[in-house]
Amino acid sequence: DIETLTIETPLYIGSRNDLAFLIDGKSMFFCEQQSTRSGNMALRMASYFGKTLDMMFGSEIYGTRKVMMPAPVFYVFYLGKPDAPEVETFRLSDHYKENAPENSIEVVVKVYNICYSENNRLLKRSKTLREYSMFIYFVNEYLDREMSLEEAVAASVKRAKKEGILVDFLNKYATEVEGMLTGITVEKYGEVMKKEGFEDGKAAGI
Repeated sequence: DIETLTIETPLYIGSRNDLAFLIDGKSMFFCEQQSTRSGNMALRMASYFGKTLDMMFGSEIYGTRKVMMPAPVFYVFYLGKPDAPEVETFRLSDHYKENAPENSIEVVVKVYNICYSENNRLLKRSKTLREYSMFIYFVNEYLDREMSLEEAVAASVKRAKKEGILVDFLNKYATEVEGMLTGITVEKYGEVMKKEGFEDGKAAGI
């Protein structure tokens, strides 16, 4: 039994995570995908976790009865540069300016590199994940040929169907896939906002 916990409430506009879910009410997973590396994933996951607790329990946490929940686990799947480490660990405590006392909080995030490679051990364990990684590999290959992103995605969809990769999924969601991959990432959005803020500040200073 799978229950989705992904943040979708209007209360947290701009803070939507990629995917969170419960399995049989016993295991709680928080998963993110990145195409641009960020050292802030432990901070981001901690934020998502706090907001998810609000969604799950609401005012119940202010009662006297002890509330029980599954232990959360945190994963990031990285699809950027192939030479990134196969597995990395990010900790919330790495952001602390001083050593944390015992009565503090820790969040540990496992980051897996899922860039396509014949030797990637994680991809060997999941046919779907491997095919998805191959599809992104196709997109990047076409981008290296100086295609536009829209052209690269369209060519990759056609190639994947021809080679029997993600066929059922692409037949059903090809349009959504093209829109998703050509959309702006959270990290890219941050870069744009930073640039605009600098330009606004420069204009004000002048």
